Amino acid sequence: MRKLSSADELQQAESAFRAVFARVSNADPFQPRLGARLLLYPIDNTLLDAQFEAVATASIHAGVERPYFAGYGGEEAGWGGTYGHRLVDVRSYDDYRYDDDGFLIIEHFLFAPRGEWGLVTSHGEYAIVAGTETFIDDLRSALGYDEVRALGDLVSDWREIGHGGGSVEWVPRLLNHVLGAGKGPRLWERSS
Repeated sequence: MRKLSSADELQQAESAFRAVFARVSNADPFQPRLGARLLLYPIDNTLLDAQFEAVATASIHAGVERPYFAGYGGEEAGWGGTYGHRLVDVRSYDDYRYDDDGFLIIEHFLFAPRGEWGLVTSHGEYAIVAGTETFIDDLRSALGYDEVRALGDLVSDWREIGHGGGSVEWVPRLLNHVLGAGKGPRLWERSS
């Protein structure tokens, strides 16, 4: 891990962030040009766990061994609210998992320096990834998991949370962002 400290390094990270993310959000963050998307569910609270190796494999295949990391500071705060900016060595899970003070990381963004791919994690125990078709295909292959089941599990779990009084208004927006225009609300409505 290498912490970003100079104004130039932080400006480069922000530029890469803006190439990947249209907004600071964990429901609909990505630039439209990154149309290949994938939901990772469930993850270990806010961390990639078993999925990290698959992301690392796809990243290395794309020529990125050290993507940027930025802690999620909330939608209202924008890029200025992100924190803990650093480069992460994808060959080391511990480099990803712990910040420079040895604490476990929480909700965050991970993204390629040239804007080829990015991901954001959420305390809703999911991550969404966007990138080139090749990157997402490599990730799917490395994961070897059932996307339809992951989507169904997320919808089922959050439908139950909603019935218990939890906030779920963001779920159709997330599904729409991952699946494509109009598809998210339809999937959410079919599950009710």
